[in-house]
Amino acid sequence: ILFKKHYRTVEFMKSGIKLVCGAGINDADYVVRPRINGKQVKCCFYQTWQNMLKRCYDLKCQAMHPTYLGCSVIPEWLFYSQFKSWMEQQDWQGKELDKDLLFPGNKLYSPDTCVFLDKTTNLFTTDSGSSRGDFPVGVSMQKLSGKFIAKCRNPFTKKSDYLGFFS
Repeated sequence: ILFKKHYRTVEFMKSGIKLVCGAGINDADYVVRPRINGKQVKCCFYQTWQNMLKRCYDLKCQAMHPTYLGCSVIPEWLFYSQFKSWMEQQDWQGKELDKDLLFPGNKLYSPDTCVFLDKTTNLFTTDSGSSRGDFPVGVSMQKLSGKFIAKCRNPFTKKSDYLGFFS
């Protein structure tokens, strides 16, 4: 099966079809970015797939969000049709694709590691490791005083609620 899929990838590359984010193959049998009333819109399945590929393979995205360095997508999901088939079977409406909830620290997007979460839950479970360093979620150190600040992000106001200043 892997050889057949690899051969299919080579076929697409030879045909001159541009890879999505340098890795994905849009093998949709319909227009994924149609014009509706003169405005271009993206298919929600395609948008989710493209965003996943950006997080894994777009250097600009990884420079802005270094927690995605080293992330990858299983070979089957490099084909849009395969990802779409899986997504259609999920409870995805109004939700975001997440690879970390089931397996903290996970770097692979696959049917076994991904779930769809509502935005509030996804924000609540975000690690933010690059900005907080070695401290627990919600804790950072103020360098000037050497004290710890505890904060909690309020998902409704999207602001940080200050919990305290501790030694």
